[in-house]
Amino acid sequence: MIKKIADNVWLIHGNQSMFMIEIYSNSILVLDNQRLVLFNCPELTDDVKQTVRSIESEYQVKMELIVVLGDWHHFHIPAWMEEFSTAHLKVCSQRNLLKQPSLEEKFKDRIEVIDYQNISVPALGDNFELVSFSGCIQPPWMLGGDENGAPRIELVALFKTAKILYITDHVFCPTEQSFSGGLMGKVPGLINCNKGGFRIGDSELAMKSAENILELDFDSIVFSHGPAEQCFLEKNDNSIPKDMLAAGYRTFFMKHAEESKL
Repeated sequence: MIKKIADNVWLIHGNQSMFMIEIYSNSILVLDNQRLVLFNCPELTDDVKQTVRSIESEYQVKMELIVVLGDWHHFHIPAWMEEFSTAHLKVCSQRNLLKQPSLEEKFKDRIEVIDYQNISVPALGDNFELVSFSGCIQPPWMLGGDENGAPRIELVALFKTAKILYITDHVFCPTEQSFSGGLMGKVPGLINCNKGGFRIGDSELAMKSAENILELDFDSIVFSHGPAEQCFLEKNDNSIPKDMLAAGYRTFFMKHAEESKL
């Protein structure tokens, strides 16, 4: 399903499960400077493919840039790179490529790994800003196959023109009920931190990352994981997304650093 949520911004919603838990997968597609930019890769269904192609045709543009913001978001990258031969790929971590070895085999000249500690992506232009969420480590080896203590890497993206912040994995959208069946510890109605997927490694760095994100100028948030009706959080009389995100951060990422000082 693809839905337009702002001028030149579309939400792509897909159903996805992990370890038999429904987590959904939401991406955003942005028309900027006469090209399409995709943030994260959902499942490339026939419906999604046809709709993106129709957007290309309607606006006389091509898919030129695919930016993968989460180090666990690698499953569907090969399909998008195969379908959209005009697209160049920017990934947040070498892990994305290690999990999908066919990418470097087929598309090496169209791939770049972003340095999450010193972010520079000139191809994005001035209408976007990427900020690293750092200070956390990977889940236990049995879940992702990562070395003990390996950093969990995620970038958040701000589309400045629409004031939309896009978040991949480190927090979950507020929902009327826990869409994971309660197995991931999410409380309905609140922005919940992904405590299992983002274990604290450096509490000060995690808190600083949260503070850096809250300093961005945004009015709404798109969450990568959550039901289609609830993954786009807009500012209105009843909710201010930035305040809700700050409250969520204070329950874990910022709280952990404050408690470690005691």
